[in-house]
Amino acid sequence: MSKYTNTFRVLQSEEEEECSKQVNMERKATKKLREIESLKKKNIKDLTDSEKEKIASEKVWRDILNPPPKEPPKESIKEQKKRLKKEKDIRRRKEEAERFKKEREEYEYLRKESEKQAKKEAEERRKREEEHERQNNPIEFEYKKRLQEYDGNTERAFRKCSLKFHPDKNIGNEKVANENQRKLLDIHEKYCKQIEKFGKK
Repeated sequence: MSKYTNTFRVLQSEEEEECSKQVNMERKATKKLREIESLKKKNIKDLTDSEKEKIASEKVWRDILNPPPKEPPKESIKEQKKRLKKEKDIRRRKEEAERFKKEREEYEYLRKESEKQAKKEAEERRKREEEHERQNNPIEFEYKKRLQEYDGNTERAFRKCSLKFHPDKNIGNEKVANENQRKLLDIHEKYCKQIEKFGKK
């Protein structure tokens, strides 16, 4: 235990001595710089050689008071290679991240465009089918339209269509109107059965 205590005391003593030397040097530097400032006020022709040498040593004393920053230690070849490799890996990862981001954005753009095109085609197909049904089965088309309007109420849909295709609304074309009424009744019965069957399920 005493061995370590003695070692600590020696180290502490050396540190205090070093600190004391530094303080003394700073005091000396301060004193020298005051003298130099005083000499610089004199005419240079009146200065002796020793005074000129004292002025020339100004930088040395200023460096003692304000030591210049130490330059960082130079890299060894091994450290340089390691640093360059690390920088290269960082650049590579950054490039990969940028490429992935770009690919993801392109994929999202193409997906949205594909969905938009599919919706457009589906809407155009629905309109074509709707137009085809309207031209080929105008009565059923009208009935289905009213059925959707009245939220599946077959009786209201039937009454609305019946008024449209009624002979009294088609004066001069009663024969066609009667035929339409017959078709409407068949359509109405067909949808009533479908709805009833669906309800049972």
